[in-house]
Amino acid sequence: MAEKEIAALKSDFPDAFRCGRISSLSMYDGIYCPLCSEDAAKGALLIECPPYVGKNCNGDYYCRHIYTTEICAFFYWNADGSTYLARPDGSGYYTRPDGEVYTYGPDSDVVKEPRLPWWVLAMDMSTMGHFEMRLRQIFQICNEQSP
Repeated sequence: MAEKEIAALKSDFPDAFRCGRISSLSMYDGIYCPLCSEDAAKGALLIECPPYVGKNCNGDYYCRHIYTTEICAFFYWNADGSTYLARPDGSGYYTRPDGEVYTYGPDSDVVKEPRLPWWVLAMDMSTMGHFEMRLRQIFQICNEQSP
């Protein structure tokens, strides 16, 4: 799935070797990132692979999945024991510490802009535009929730 497109991307962009598919799932406090599971099953290509796992100023850990220069998804392991997932189409869920789950449907206002790695930000605008076009093509092949 999308092998030809991925090979062409890596041929055209020397730094694209940093792109990849998930081979292991991110985990924090005994809970696996569901986005990692979903993306591994789909064979999704990420700009940053393995996905970046970091900690925000509130003490919450998160797993960041960047698919293109404009499309991303997040999973949060919150310090209070809750979790939060936001998919590229804005759908997702919030799980309270007591286990109650709130789900929500697609909403383009919810999706956040990705924080791009340095090697993407270093591209000139023309190169980044071409890179984005190739990434979107791969994203649409690999993901059923293409915007």
